[in-house]
Amino acid sequence: MSSKSKAKVMFLKEEFADGEGTFKYPNKSKYEGQWKNGQKDGFGVHTLSDRSKYIGQHKNGLRHGKGTEIFPKGEKYSGNWKNDIREGKGIYTWPSGAKYVGEFKNWDLNGNGKFTYSDGGIYIGEFKDGKSHGLGKYSSLADGEEYEGEWKDDKQHGKGTHYDGDGRTYEGQWKNGEKNGNGILKVVDLGNYEGQWKDGEQHGEGSLTFENGYKISGEWRFGSPLKGTSSWPNGNKYEGQFKDWKWHGHGKFSVPDGHHIIGEFREHKSWQTIEYDKDGKIVGKIIDGVQTIDNSSQITPKLEVDAPT
Repeated sequence: MSSKSKAKVMFLKEEFADGEGTFKYPNKSKYEGQWKNGQKDGFGVHTLSDRSKYIGQHKNGLRHGKGTEIFPKGEKYSGNWKNDIREGKGIYTWPSGAKYVGEFKNWDLNGNGKFTYSDGGIYIGEFKDGKSHGLGKYSSLADGEEYEGEWKDDKQHGKGTHYDGDGRTYEGQWKNGEKNGNGILKVVDLGNYEGQWKDGEQHGEGSLTFENGYKISGEWRFGSPLKGTSSWPNGNKYEGQFKDWKWHGHGKFSVPDGHHIIGEFREHKSWQTIEYDKDGKIVGKIIDGVQTIDNSSQITPKLEVDAPT
């Protein structure tokens, strides 16, 4: 029998298939292509009952070599197969426009690759079990956002640098997609925060320095200072407690010549305080927010600006 006639054979039993021909399975799937000793072997097209289709190489009855799998809802894989499993380099596309080009192992995205999201965002780097995992870089075409560094389970995790596209750059540690640990946030035309973070907020020991030279150093809680020191380029300084970015609680404000105010502050204003001159003489007193000594100099300055977020 010639090879041409073999190509038109309709096999009635799979175990007798050899050469080229077609076999229809009881579940209504169909294979058209090359056979060897009753098994799919070589190039062929296998159409399943759910209308999905495989077009490519086979070996010993399994998908093996180069091949393309097309699903009813429009998803498509083209690439290498090994013993009926996606293995090696390949391309997977989705109807949404998303696309992955890279390495596969055990069916899934594993190894190095490039994933293009439906909104145009791009991730290039390492994958594990279908997720961004290891070293990689994400870039958003929509707003200019970028992150380059370590990933775990599709989230920033470890060390990395993030730019939000609007002048804010963070370099430091991450955990589960949030700033966690030590890091530096730089904000264009505003200033820098260097210190500890928790769940995306300044938390722990840290220092915030504004471009005008104003600085807050100390302990932070959930994005705002709790206690510490704020200082000015001219030498003025406040040491004490904060609440909602304002001096609140016990504290001391002083100027370089030794003149100072000490006591309780509320919302950045003296509440129960005593003012001393450089020689230690009392020159002012505030009780319940009311001045009780007329010659108080009222040296407390206005609060500067909030921290970068």
